[in-house]
Amino acid sequence: MVLGILGTGHLASYTVAGLRHAGDRRRIILSPRNASTAAQLAEEHGCEVASSNQDVIDNSEVVLLSVRPGNRKSLLTGLQFKSNQLVISVMAGVSVEELLQFSNLSDVTLVRSLPIQCSAVGVGPVPLFPANEEAQQMLAALGSVVVLGSEHQFETASSIGCMHGWVYPWLAAMSRWAQEQGMESEAAGELTLAAVAGAVAYSQAQGPSSMAGIGDGIADEGTYTLAGLQQMQSQNAFVAWTEAMDMVAEKARQ
Repeated sequence: MVLGILGTGHLASYTVAGLRHAGDRRRIILSPRNASTAAQLAEEHGCEVASSNQDVIDNSEVVLLSVRPGNRKSLLTGLQFKSNQLVISVMAGVSVEELLQFSNLSDVTLVRSLPIQCSAVGVGPVPLFPANEEAQQMLAALGSVVVLGSEHQFETASSIGCMHGWVYPWLAAMSRWAQEQGMESEAAGELTLAAVAGAVAYSQAQGPSSMAGIGDGIADEGTYTLAGLQQMQSQNAFVAWTEAMDMVAEKARQ
């Protein structure tokens, strides 16, 4: 199915790169919006740049709405979508109900998703609401599709997606600490990434509900692991993370 993308920013770039990384060679038609990014995606990933947003819609079976939430009115006003056309919104914080207030979307099949940076290499969470088989099949190229049962659950998933961005400074801090102890930069980075990748892989092998139990099993009485964990807990390290996710979720729901 031909994919048309309205808005060619970061989310569009992740989506295109992820599809091509997975070997998806479908025809992809890009909005002329953000001409430099559109031209780069066309050159690197074999996409086409349309002459107008309406041209994108007219020549696509699936349309990705990929502009900043505040630009949705200027994007959607005046466009004509096909009846039952699959429209996937990746505009954070914009509910299906809000989108259906646009009369030109009243007759489409409308779903929400939110790929994140690691989707470009086909890994990471890809939330989807509501369930839609065609959307799920395409988005599976970008990572692990998680079908959610409500808008509230989707906004929670969006907050977890934001946490993905917080992981990178944490990784950098761990690597930097090792360098300060005298380790070479490359070795510090490799050890940091391997440690975190190993924890993720082991948790996946044991099942998603196993994470707390694995941690308890490692942090036995008298271990350095437990001593370090208690130090972090005394500084409310994990509380700060959950409070940050609460803040992001509240902003999204507003």
